[in-house]
Amino acid sequence: MPATDPQRDWEGGWQQLDLTVDNDVWLVTERIKLKYLAPLLRPGMRALEVGCGSAKLAALLAARGLRVWGIDQSASGLRIARRNTAHLGATAAFARADAFTLPFARGTFDLVYSTGLLEHFADPTGLMRAMIRVLKPGGLFFSDVVPLKFSLARSVWYLRGLHKTVDDEHAYGPDDIERWMTACGLEDIRVFSSAVVPPLGLLARLPGGEALSRLGDPLWTCLDGTALGDALGFFYLAFGRVPGRTAGP
Repeated sequence: MPATDPQRDWEGGWQQLDLTVDNDVWLVTERIKLKYLAPLLRPGMRALEVGCGSAKLAALLAARGLRVWGIDQSASGLRIARRNTAHLGATAAFARADAFTLPFARGTFDLVYSTGLLEHFADPTGLMRAMIRVLKPGGLFFSDVVPLKFSLARSVWYLRGLHKTVDDEHAYGPDDIERWMTACGLEDIRVFSSAVVPPLGLLARLPGGEALSRLGDPLWTCLDGTALGDALGFFYLAFGRVPGRTAGP
């Protein structure tokens, strides 16, 4: 079997799509992240998503009044990112760039984050330091980490043995994530399991699946940070701050 090329696979996947914020089922995980981010946000904050792909969360943040930038290597992903933002009636800036050499000055942003990115690196601390460099003193670092592990969301995927075909994700746990964040000098670190959600592909096929996804929003986080959340959650959420005064908008 030929070796997989994750960048090629992502590019091919994005080429088949036009929007990723037009179906509430596919926004379940983004609404979970927003639940925890919302108390920490202010209109006018400068936010950067690194490895944004189709930038679902970036589009939602822009619609909340944040000043949003996103970078990615995928031209197809960035095409969808721009369409997503326009679909929500918001504006954001997207560009192709390398995550390790971000084209921004030190201390530019109030919030720098990634979604579904860190788990693809054997040692993500170099990437994290590049992200932290462009944060203001007191700025917020946020990431979800989707490790190679069983979850309710991926239960069908595991039953079919598809997890055995993945060679670019790592089976990280919360201790690993906390260790990275400490090594990068972050403070006020919080890491917890989240997103005990059903397989979203199946939910999307159900009659009324979109409405059910929103009606179930309180359920999708009720096990966060528990032993069941650790066992069945789709990702870990990680928050930390750069030492210094709280960043202003």
